[in-house]
Amino acid sequence: MNLKQNILIFLRAIIYFIKGANNDGVWNEATQVVKITIEERFYRTNLFYGINIAFFIALIFAFILYKRHIKIQIEKQKKLLRYTSSNLSDEFIDKKNIEILQLLKNSKQYLEADLSLQKLALAVNTKPNYLSEIINRKHSCNFRDFINKYRIETAKELLINTSLKIEAVAYDSGFNTLSTFNAVFKKETGTTPSKFRNENTK
Repeated sequence: MNLKQNILIFLRAIIYFIKGANNDGVWNEATQVVKITIEERFYRTNLFYGINIAFFIALIFAFILYKRHIKIQIEKQKKLLRYTSSNLSDEFIDKKNIEILQLLKNSKQYLEADLSLQKLALAVNTKPNYLSEIINRKHSCNFRDFINKYRIETAKELLINTSLKIEAVAYDSGFNTLSTFNAVFKKETGTTPSKFRNENTK
């Protein structure tokens, strides 16, 4: 314990006494008049240090979350701007997009587990890279996510209207594996297939 700490301890409990005399020079006995307690300054307390540490930790987490948000926004912007220099006209893109949607509605080709970009492009009589661009520009996603949205809608109908097992629903919706189905379903709906069924079939 250093000298400064010893002085503080002494001052916290110091007691002052006072003596006085009257006109005849008679002194009274020393009388206790006040007790002084000196508290530690707030910015030197453990509470203050704890608040500062908590503040800096929160600041670090906020910075990390902000950087992650910025990164996600940049990636989204890159996807949107990916085909800005394309030679495809808006009329061509609109026309082919209608053809794609009509084909998927009528043929339900998305239920084919082996459906690929090349196969769908052939079905709508266009090039694979053109098809990829059309989907990206009209639906703001890639080919796989675009097809999976259709598959998940089918899966939701099967989960609600049938008693098929989850695995059977996955295969009947166009997915190759149960694990892929579960992952995509959770991504699109925010819940699992079993929870979705329980919540929508009561």
